Amino acid sequence: MNRQQDHSGEETKRALPIDLGDLAITAILLVGCFYLYYETTKFDEVSEVLGQNILPEQFPRILLYIIGALALVLPFEKYFQPEPWKKSTRGKDGISTKTWITILFILAVVLLSPYLGTVLTILTVTISLPLLWGERRWLLILIFGMLFTAAVTFLFEDVLKVYFEPGLFKISLFGH
Repeated sequence: MNRQQDHSGEETKRALPIDLGDLAITAILLVGCFYLYYETTKFDEVSEVLGQNILPEQFPRILLYIIGALALVLPFEKYFQPEPWKKSTRGKDGISTKTWITILFILAVVLLSPYLGTVLTILTVTISLPLLWGERRWLLILIFGMLFTAAVTFLFEDVLKVYFEPGLFKISLFGH
């Protein structure tokens, strides 16, 4: 924090124009994006016959562009928030238990995703995360999870012709 003197000569704290914690997170995200982008340059070439719709490196790169753009906005988020939300939402006690549980859950799902398959992974995340975060309208969550999973699967498998890994349970929607 920068310090300045007020009219009475007392030293006061002056807020920085950007949050340094958010700036550090932005730097980490951007380094990660650059590394993952580099990894997409190592993908095998796809023959012209198979690469008519979307090439293997295009989808991850689109996601990396979006993540990078959102990361660049992160240090300036306080300028976009409505007045009641401008106060810091970070607690003095650090990262909450619910956040750590969410991180561990997502890590577990990522590790299990080759076995679950893409469809079951999407369904698991869309149903479990709202429950983990305190939502208790079970029926609404179940309907959302099923509709969201079906919509994503339809978009990628039928429209974009992207193959979804079926996993050990061989679960696939729309007969692919």
